[in-house]
Amino acid sequence: MRIGGIVNVNSNHWVAVIVDLRSSTVLYGDSLGGSDGDVVAALSWWAGFHTGRQFSQAALPIGIQTDTISCGLFAINALFHHFFPDMGTINQRMVITERLQMFCAAGNLELDAVSWISQILDVC
Repeated sequence: MRIGGIVNVNSNHWVAVIVDLRSSTVLYGDSLGGSDGDVVAALSWWAGFHTGRQFSQAALPIGIQTDTISCGLFAINALFHHFFPDMGTINQRMVITERLQMFCAAGNLELDAVSWISQILDVC
């Protein structure tokens, strides 16, 4: 079993983390190349407390950002890449396309929700 998520560090940066219970490993991916021992230590403690095992740290493959605003996209992509390996990691040149795809996906979800609600209201 693997649990993945995105964590905010320093109140201004998003990183990807995965707790892999099968291999007793905490994977950490930072698109700026940094590391945060506090995040890894907290997740290692949490996982160890609930499993009784010792957890090690490993790097989570993630694209490298060269701007100051794309960390969230890189973190989301790192999670997708880990769980769906056929999906590659993005690079800085792909960020605009990724932003547009996210915008379209969010818009489609909203349109689906509005359509679903209007269908319910028509039935009532």
